[in-house]
Amino acid sequence: MVGVDTETSGLDGSKDEILEVCAVEFNSSGQIGRKISKMCRPMSGYIHPGATAANGITIDMVKDCPNYLTDGIREEIAEFIGNRTVIGHNVLAFDLKFLRITPVKVIDTLLMCRSKFKGGNNLKTACIRAGIEWVSAEAHRAEYDTLKCIELYCKMFISEEADRIRKLDIPLFAVPEDVKQ
Repeated sequence: MVGVDTETSGLDGSKDEILEVCAVEFNSSGQIGRKISKMCRPMSGYIHPGATAANGITIDMVKDCPNYLTDGIREEIAEFIGNRTVIGHNVLAFDLKFLRITPVKVIDTLLMCRSKFKGGNNLKTACIRAGIEWVSAEAHRAEYDTLKCIELYCKMFISEEADRIRKLDIPLFAVPEDVKQ
């Protein structure tokens, strides 16, 4: 599996661009393997002030970096992912629009959280609910968010497996107590 996150110059996948991308391979035990983390220069040379306020990335930080689409980073990320499952928080509605790749399989931890909890399922809230340490000063950077998403996925996966096993422990033909009497 590969955890993925992007930081972007704005929220519009049709005109805004990737400023930072991270992809981290991991297994279902949460063991981390290789990773790619790249800062990227937007072709437009513009970062929306709201984006900088959220992720702390300024144009001066990325002005000399390669561009995600034109300088081979997209291809590097796609090759790194290969045929593996992509895991991300809000990856379906957000990150994939910017990545412009089509993974074989995608699991969105935001959707996993929404199926378990009502409201407040951003990555920070989801991690805190799962008992995962959260450091706000490090958040909204691609590598930190990717690693936290992987941690969240592994905790939720283990929780779902435990629920599934508990359901399997229920006798198939249980006899209600009133019938036994």
